[in-house]
Amino acid sequence: ARPRILKFYPLYSPKLDREDFSRVKLMLHHPFQQVLDVRTFAGQEYQLFLQAYQNCLLVCNHPLPDSFGEVLPENEKEDPD
Repeated sequence: ARPRILKFYPLYSPKLDREDFSRVKLMLHHPFQQVLDVRTFAGQEYQLFLQAYQNCLLVCNHPLPDSFGEVLPENEKEDPD
């Protein structure tokens, strides 16, 4: 497929809008047909986008930048359990 430019708005803060920030990060790096599809990751369905994104950070390597900001601050990550 040809490279495409994605525009995303609004820009969510990883500190203030954690769930929305996590949803957008997952959408930028994982294929999906419906937005809720990105909550299913590595064969497990998560209740929150934040939980799925935290798992993604542990097991995925996304070498290309997405220009959507930094990952969640390490000291503010929640326990996925």
